[in-house]
Amino acid sequence: MMNKIIWKPCCAKEIVRIWDNFGGPMSIVNYVTECPICGSFIGLTQTSLEQAVDIRKIANKQSKFNKINKMSRSKNYKFKVKQEIVQPQVGDIILVHGQSWLARQIQLFMNIYRKRKGLPSRKVYNHVAVIVDLYGEQYVAEAIAKGVTITPNANIYLAKNPDHLVLTWANPLSNAEANKLSKTVVQYSLVPHRYDVLNFFYQMKYIFTGKWSGPVGDQSRKYIYCSELGAIAMDETRNCFDGKTWDKNPLDIELSECLKVKNI
Repeated sequence: MMNKIIWKPCCAKEIVRIWDNFGGPMSIVNYVTECPICGSFIGLTQTSLEQAVDIRKIANKQSKFNKINKMSRSKNYKFKVKQEIVQPQVGDIILVHGQSWLARQIQLFMNIYRKRKGLPSRKVYNHVAVIVDLYGEQYVAEAIAKGVTITPNANIYLAKNPDHLVLTWANPLSNAEANKLSKTVVQYSLVPHRYDVLNFFYQMKYIFTGKWSGPVGDQSRKYIYCSELGAIAMDETRNCFDGKTWDKNPLDIELSECLKVKNI
């Protein structure tokens, strides 16, 4: 017997709003968004959609439906939903603009790097992740403190990191290239790779002097940091950095001619 899903009234209303805007339930299977009232993440699966009639009945009984519609039409919320419905693909690169103290310090140095490259003011990012194929599903690979990790469901990852930029390949990957990229990245998660914390100091020196003092070549791959993992994925697939992946930062990934901003 199917388990009953108990939705909060505000979440139920948001489901109905999305349903109406997207032309029916089947078009939003696996859609992930955030409730504008309570902030809960709403993941629509086939199970929840089969109970959508009950959800609609709940939503129609509420008295603040117009208030939620008004909020969903606001500029900020439109932007958030726009970010949520980007359809990721295997091989896409995710740049994250975090809010932690460490994230802000990295962004500070990325802004210095941007200025030294003569680029105009722009948002900069502090973290890089890669979408890979594993068992026929989209997973997110990233180098974090405990090493290279692979986590399921790229849509949920994007919803949990709403301030992000998704980059895709300027020339789409073939199936063989997508498989090669996934295999390249996944293999780093199978062997322990400690995060290269010293990279922060290497990057600071590199930004100010233009000289890299950290490990290079195969030696650099014993300790991998987030943007290095993205650079390795790109370079092993299409030689985007001519083998020089050890000194790449999030801005280098964003500026690569191999990639472009993914359209909504």
